[in-house]
Amino acid sequence: MGGDGGKILLVDDEPMIRVLVARQLSRLGFTPVVAATAEEALALSQSEKFRVVITDLQMAGMGGIALLQHLSPLQPQARFLVLTGQGYVPEEMLPRGHRIRVFQKPWDEGELAAAVRGTDCGASSTLPPPKAAPRPKTHVLLIEGDSAEAFAFSAELDARHPGEFVTTVAAELVTASHLIERQAPDVIAFAVEQPDAAGLQAIARLQSEAPQVGVVVLTRFDDAEFALQALQAGAQDCVINRHETTDIGRALRHAQERKRAERRLASIAFHDPLTGLANRSLFRQHLARASAYARRSHSTFGVLVLDLDRFKFINDSLGHDAGDSYLQEIAHRLQVAVRETDTVARLGGDEFAVLATPLARAEDIEPLADRILGELRRPVDLAGTRIHPTASIGAAIFPDSGKDSDALLSAADAAMYVVKESGRNGLHVHGVELERRVAHRLELEEQVRRAVEQREFQLSYQPQISLHEEFLAAEALLRWVPAGEPAVEAREFLRIIEDTGLISELGPWIIETACNQLSSWRSAGHWVDRMAINISPRQVISRDFVSRLQRITHQAGLDCADIELELTESTLLHDPAQIGTVLSELSSLGYRLALDNFGTGYGSLAHLKTLPISTLKLDRGLVQPAASDARCRDLVGGIIQLANRLSLSVVAEGVEDQEQLELLRADGCAQFQGYLFGAALSPEQFARCTRRAPWSSAPTARPVSRPVPRAHAAVRHKHHARER
Repeated sequence: MGGDGGKILLVDDEPMIRVLVARQLSRLGFTPVVAATAEEALALSQSEKFRVVITDLQMAGMGGIALLQHLSPLQPQARFLVLTGQGYVPEEMLPRGHRIRVFQKPWDEGELAAAVRGTDCGASSTLPPPKAAPRPKTHVLLIEGDSAEAFAFSAELDARHPGEFVTTVAAELVTASHLIERQAPDVIAFAVEQPDAAGLQAIARLQSEAPQVGVVVLTRFDDAEFALQALQAGAQDCVINRHETTDIGRALRHAQERKRAERRLASIAFHDPLTGLANRSLFRQHLARASAYARRSHSTFGVLVLDLDRFKFINDSLGHDAGDSYLQEIAHRLQVAVRETDTVARLGGDEFAVLATPLARAEDIEPLADRILGELRRPVDLAGTRIHPTASIGAAIFPDSGKDSDALLSAADAAMYVVKESGRNGLHVHGVELERRVAHRLELEEQVRRAVEQREFQLSYQPQISLHEEFLAAEALLRWVPAGEPAVEAREFLRIIEDTGLISELGPWIIETACNQLSSWRSAGHWVDRMAINISPRQVISRDFVSRLQRITHQAGLDCADIELELTESTLLHDPAQIGTVLSELSSLGYRLALDNFGTGYGSLAHLKTLPISTLKLDRGLVQPAASDARCRDLVGGIIQLANRLSLSVVAEGVEDQEQLELLRADGCAQFQGYLFGAALSPEQFARCTRRAPWSSAPTARPVSRPVPRAHAAVRHKHHARER
């Protein structure tokens, strides 16, 4: 080899080393191809051939020796040069069949140049390729009580397949069980005419004792029906009329292959294809076995259910490929964090589970969860974006949280939702109080479902008042009034309606009832400028929401501008892109859009810039402390000024006394809602309080320049119980 040029692969994770060596190679007339990692070098070697490979021994990720072992079949003609600062390199670790030279740091440039050119033959070593490993022999366990038959079986295998099989004979099933445990055979040949065989029932016994081993049933009789029964019982093959068969060895090999195929299929059926973790089905099997063992041994174990926080945002914003990479990294971190005896599974989507067994005591579940949370919190780089993962973890303990798989998983799941509701990124362990809450929740869910079926829901209407205490609008509020019982507070059931999907059934009814009520008031001459209706994210992203809303509005004889749709700030987080598209469409049609509970949720000022919001509703949590908290008052005043600069209307919610009202007026707020002016009223009460406007009788007539009726004194009373 002379200095006649050619490509040389240089792999080193230190930038300075790469620069120095690359310059030297260029001066020698070679073309350096540089890689910063072993993984990058492997990718380059898929399509390029190199005369020499120079690699650092110690690199982040895959090391130099492992890299050379992977490169050996890809670059069979290459010479390998290893750079190391750690001293002796064992020869047995280096790949064979290549000329190899090891250089200690700092190396002599002249020696490295000679090695690259190939003029240092005396100083290099060529390790011979390793000899092909001898083909392993197949260990056969023959269960045969007749010694003559056993001898004939072994003799036939030796004659037809010399050196391939080693046969061990068990005269009866009991002996076979001991041999299975001690010798771990590759395949079992079972003579079914054994005195203690009990027919084909023995196959199930053999499979339970050696589930990874194929079984071939041997019989003297020519009975195809029996052969089918043997396969149905769990055997991999059946040799009938065994003395006339041409090749028992073939049947043994086929049994091995079929058992391997069964294992591969089982792996596919019981493992998650993306992460390689156990799937839900296999996890439940492990959980059932752990429960059975714990009952017998009076021991305990734990179940953790993990839900990744805000995974949908990652998937939607970075793409599904990035989402898949994220899940794979999380799966790897979970396996690193748990103990060797624990089982990690992916239950589906972004939900994982850990079976923590055994536990010396129930409290040991907490340090395990802390290790998991700590491992997950390390940042992940995805498509150039740095992500800081967090997870909500619920824990259940056997037997306190449940004694079977369903109960334990349900308990852990319920505990996980407690973490979700309290801010995410933490652990909650299932206990008696949580069990009571879960039972109450399930009971309430059933009651709400019945209430929907029996039409126990009603709409009440809370007035929105102008700067001069005149009625402007009504907000439709959902009320649940069980027959013969007092009304149930909205906070008790609104979340359930949303979580269970019942809003899909109630939502259209709410919109239709509210629109018809506004039309009815106007027909009777009661002037109300607009109807405010709360909508949920499920409604907004439903396929036919806009078209159905238009149809209801027009059927009620209203204009789109007569309806103001209220969304909470948290609504905008569910699917920002899709919700933003729908809101733009609604605004272009003329519907008014209000951002509810502004100032205390997850809101961002970017929403005011990017979304067609026309009204901000200040949350009562900001309004009520403003009179006594100067800092809070400054915040409220700043929001009102910002809204006015953006030409947005501001409605202050939760106004309960005159002092609050005066402060809000002074800050420039022009619309108010709260118990100072009235609670949620029935349609009849609302109509009486607005008084009659004799100038208007047509359903769609809406005077613009005439004064609005003042709020009736009957509704100007203060309520201390919160109704929304």
